[in-house]
Amino acid sequence: MPIKQAERWAARWFEFCLYLILIGIPVSRALVEIGSTGALAGWIWLGFIRKNWGFRSSPVFWPLLGYTLFSGLSYFWSGHRDATLSSWVGKTIQYSGLYLAAWGGLRDLKTIRRLLWATLVIAAIICADGLYQIATGHDFFLGYGAGLLAEGRRMTATLKYPNDLGAYLGFVFWIGAGILWADLRAKRVRCLMLSLLLTIIAGCVVLTYSRSAWMGLGAALFFFTLLSRKKKMAWIAAIGLMTLAALLPTRFMNRGSGFFDIHAGSSSEERLLVWDATWKMIQDRPVAGSGLNTFNAEFRKYKPEQVWGNPYVHNSYLQMTAEQGFIGLILFLSILVGFFSYGLVINPGLSIEGRLAHGLSAGLVGYLVHSFFDSNLYILPLAALFWTFMGITSRLHALAAVSTRPEKS
Repeated sequence: MPIKQAERWAARWFEFCLYLILIGIPVSRALVEIGSTGALAGWIWLGFIRKNWGFRSSPVFWPLLGYTLFSGLSYFWSGHRDATLSSWVGKTIQYSGLYLAAWGGLRDLKTIRRLLWATLVIAAIICADGLYQIATGHDFFLGYGAGLLAEGRRMTATLKYPNDLGAYLGFVFWIGAGILWADLRAKRVRCLMLSLLLTIIAGCVVLTYSRSAWMGLGAALFFFTLLSRKKKMAWIAAIGLMTLAALLPTRFMNRGSGFFDIHAGSSSEERLLVWDATWKMIQDRPVAGSGLNTFNAEFRKYKPEQVWGNPYVHNSYLQMTAEQGFIGLILFLSILVGFFSYGLVINPGLSIEGRLAHGLSAGLVGYLVHSFFDSNLYILPLAALFWTFMGITSRLHALAAVSTRPEKS
């Protein structure tokens, strides 16, 4: 088989597997696993054909390698080695691979745009399913019931949990925002339809009643307006956000203000109790933690009597520090520093690629803020979303740097 034809088939397989991941994120963990395995195989195949996997040129290769290796080394001090090894092979390596595969396997803007539009179409279907759920009491595809708040009208759609849906749609919103910003000079009908879809997505985020998703969306908006470098846009966005908040029904306002209403039996009180117990875990093993994927087993020793069951920590960074110590947390934060500094330095945001990248970067900021109040980085579909799109965003930054580079005379 000629080299060009082999590369074309490998690229098609790689793209197909990425679509499987995109479909699976809101619908099926199994599909995410299948798509991830296929995408990694496709990237390796492409690397052999191109004789270059591209990972060494990644802006976060060294901190990512350090984080991945340190996570694996925690096997040696873990009290639950089977769980640690399983998580390292099945999750940590997979997530690192998804970032590197998206970075190294995607080389052209057309393919990336197809993936972004596919994500928006999938999100539109999920929104329709969520609205169906609100109307009927269960979602169309998987039969999940709505959340208990708001008289059983808290939207979850196919993701089962409202916070997960909020994290997903809160990120996808900024994919659409990036496309809209990149295509402002395109046909008006397309821009109007995209604006309508963004309004629906934002409305569905509100209907999740997820306060952490709301905060993530607000943080992403602030970051996006900073990247736009236009004070007028920043003021319009801020005024629009305040106007929208003021027009929301009272039950939404009460839900937002309830975050600061800490009393016995409230979700805020339980979360603070879990955070306090987690901090005690960290104090016992501050340097290297208790080992990857050991939080649930170790937390039982610290769990307060007021907390029922074995809850999530609802803070990805506290859980990371408890399991991997401050070394693991610093390595992860160094990945984020490398990622964002790379984009801000080389991408002025003037090109289509640059605007798309800035839209996705805003979405990632919102996701990370949301993760401070939830376990997004430890939920497989949402973690796959994060690492895959961080790789795609890095590639867009690189393409933007090339497209805005002055030509040599």
